[in-house]
Amino acid sequence: MLDLELAYRQLEDLPAGDSRQEIHELLRHLHTDVSGNTHRSETSFDKFWSAPNGYFGLIEFRAIESLPSAEWTAAVALLWRALLAYLLKQPFREPLKDFGFELHDRYFLPTPLWNDFTGVLSELAEFGFALDPALFREIWQWRFPAILKHEGLTVRKALEGWPLLAETPLAGGNTSRFVDSSIERLEISATSGFYQQLTVWVNGREIPFRSLPSKESIAGLRYRKTSLYPSLHPQIAVQLPLSIYLSNRETEQIEKKFTLHAAGAEFVEESPSDFKAGRPCEPATPGMYTCDLRIETTVFPP
Repeated sequence: MLDLELAYRQLEDLPAGDSRQEIHELLRHLHTDVSGNTHRSETSFDKFWSAPNGYFGLIEFRAIESLPSAEWTAAVALLWRALLAYLLKQPFREPLKDFGFELHDRYFLPTPLWNDFTGVLSELAEFGFALDPALFREIWQWRFPAILKHEGLTVRKALEGWPLLAETPLAGGNTSRFVDSSIERLEISATSGFYQQLTVWVNGREIPFRSLPSKESIAGLRYRKTSLYPSLHPQIAVQLPLSIYLSNRETEQIEKKFTLHAAGAEFVEESPSDFKAGRPCEPATPGMYTCDLRIETTVFPP
């Protein structure tokens, strides 16, 4: 974080004119993944300048995925052009913010992401670029599909970071590095009326919710979906099916049950039975939105 802050402050002091080589050397070694690979950085400067090859200031934004609609792709391209014009007129000169665990917690969940994004659209609108939020909302709904909706309760797929694993020997003396895709994340959101009346349990464990300014309550849930080899923590069993139980806060009676089966794309309603309360589900670090179904009793320090 300190090195990145120092590099950006040096960018502000560059003289007028062509500084592509200086920008390249300032940033290319910092915009990498943890292993130093520039191609796995979300913003890559490794082709920004090269005298022998004649690069002309190419910055690659690798986190933008291909979209199934030309209209959606055009909207994203327009958004980036608007942001560029906005930042050229109003450069961002505040110190970088260290989000800490929030970056892989709150900003992996659909609802906080949307709330943050609408703030960006509001700033652009005040500047003179009024982009229609409805079109971006369609993209958001496609990227984070709802897999359960029930009277104030919504469950959506969320983002999950899949770690790069260590080198694994292969036949012929070669090695390869795999990605652990065994973990998935969901967002469970509830309206204030729903949360006041009902408690949400997943596989017998109570889910802790946190309130948002929008008067919604949300919780993230990480769970083990597969046991592909290789992966982290191979001794932890697959945690499907996921069964969501809704209990009345006053009577403590189970009122509904919805289950996501291993081969299913959505939760399906089933007869509420075989409910057994276990330990509450806990986040890995106190204060996080996301709890982890893999954690039984231990809460780890920040």
